[in-house]
Amino acid sequence: KIDIYDHETNILSVICSDYLGTSPESNIISCKIINKHGKAPIGFILEGLIYANKINPDIINISNGYSLKDITKSQDYQIHDRINEEIIKLYNKNILIVCSKKEYYGGFYPADFNQTISVIEFNKNKENIGDIIYEKKKFFVNSKKNEFTIKSGSSLMTGFISGILSNYITYLKLNNKEINVKKIKKELIKNKEFLSQL
Repeated sequence: KIDIYDHETNILSVICSDYLGTSPESNIISCKIINKHGKAPIGFILEGLIYANKINPDIINISNGYSLKDITKSQDYQIHDRINEEIIKLYNKNILIVCSKKEYYGGFYPADFNQTISVIEFNKNKENIGDIIYEKKKFFVNSKKNEFTIKSGSSLMTGFISGILSNYITYLKLNNKEINVKKIKKELIKNKEFLSQL
């Protein structure tokens, strides 16, 4: 498979690169939802979530999304509702879903569903509504050309946090501790010390 847009390669390197990743030991199954133009059609997002509900991963990273302003047809609203249903199923299975968020006053999804963890870059001119709000960071990432480059954005920070949470889930499993996504989300949001270190 060729990563035409480079987005997938960048995020994977943040999560699992031996040199750069927050969780180099993680096993990743990639469900590509972004086309060659860098867009994530909502139908692609739905297909990825349906597949996730079949294989039941520990954590799902969604480094893209859509605004409600982009939904114009009744079919789009139906897909939006089905995306919510699939996310609720995953949440009820205690599967973490970490999503990038962009500033849209009309809502940005899947990040704005109650069952996900939304990651948004702080913007002094915006409302900054999200579960994890962080100051702009630059990431040294792999590119599709087998090179390294420097990039920033909520997509990469979402991958960064997904990697950390992957390690935490592994810790819980190895120590026979409960995995409770509601509790993890609550602790993650209120843990200011952790967030200040990102």
